[in-house]
Amino acid sequence: LKTLAQAVKLSRFKAVSEQQKIIYMRSGVYFLTEAIELGPTDSNLVITGYKDEQVTISGGKLYHFSGIWKEVVNEMGPLEPGITAVYDTVGAGESSYQVKYYGETNDSMECQTACEKNSSCYAFTWHDNTTGSFSNMCYFRVDGLWVPKSKAGATSGKKLKILAADLSDQNPNIFTSLFINGRRAVRARYPGGNPETMGLYTKPTGYVSSAVKWLPPTPKPPATEIHIAEPQLNNTHFPEFQIGIGGPVAVFDPPESYWGTAHPTGGGGRTYEITTGLVYSPDEEFARRIWKRPETGVVHALQCGHWGGWQFAVDGRDDSKRQITWSWGGFQEARGCARGAEWYVENIFEELDSPGEWYFDDLSETLYFYPND
Repeated sequence: LKTLAQAVKLSRFKAVSEQQKIIYMRSGVYFLTEAIELGPTDSNLVITGYKDEQVTISGGKLYHFSGIWKEVVNEMGPLEPGITAVYDTVGAGESSYQVKYYGETNDSMECQTACEKNSSCYAFTWHDNTTGSFSNMCYFRVDGLWVPKSKAGATSGKKLKILAADLSDQNPNIFTSLFINGRRAVRARYPGGNPETMGLYTKPTGYVSSAVKWLPPTPKPPATEIHIAEPQLNNTHFPEFQIGIGGPVAVFDPPESYWGTAHPTGGGGRTYEITTGLVYSPDEEFARRIWKRPETGVVHALQCGHWGGWQFAVDGRDDSKRQITWSWGGFQEARGCARGAEWYVENIFEELDSPGEWYFDDLSETLYFYPND
């Protein structure tokens, strides 16, 4: 049979449902055009790869890029005074697997020219004579990460190379994940980083360490509460069953949670609430750029106590107040909090600046990609 859906349909015609039925799939990637719903009639059905063959069942859509990539940007970005791309990764005159010490140069332009000529250099930082032991030193960023920090006396820049592919004749869907040659690409983001290989305990982390301020939650009506007093579980964090329906947890699916009650107990319990935005520091490097469509962005933030992570669909960015605001999201973690912790933002076109990153413009149905050479 050609498709898994056909095989599942055929398996349902077997007379004895209690007998085990096995669908063997040969090696390859199978793209589903619609969901396959399995129910009681599919009991004892096994779907497995044939022998040791590698099988992938994908809910994605296959796009063809042969011959449609066009180079739209291939240049050095602007010089950025007061920004370092290497910060505390190496000592004066030292190199690492992330950063290479090039040598001393007379100025930032000489450092930039050296980076342009070096195929392994993605970004550079030059230090002026006010930076002590780093004076006149030129460094290359060779790991493809753009994680800028404010630093007096430093000047940085990066290479920009962007390809574009018009997908309009392939009936594209809006998608949030992209695999190229079997490898997951990273949505354009600030700060740069790969969420599959980076986190709070890597260096760099891929997160902004904090916000200047978190905007307050929107007040919600109280939930309808159910309390079951018996049996009592004495000497525990949760002595009785209680649950809140609607109100502060109306965004959940289903709209009910222990954390929706007015007085949850145990583990520093508090009624679920969620911040509505953040104020970012003027020192953040992206503050120098205008986002033409901030509403495409998604802010990822960790809950204040690191109990989980949130994702928020951005409503807008107010440059005068240095605010990023949202009204939807944060239900991915049940406890909530009036503030977040570390955060990053993704799916912003202007942050497409590191190898392996991509951005899909849903208005023009164009995919933009920074190739990882």
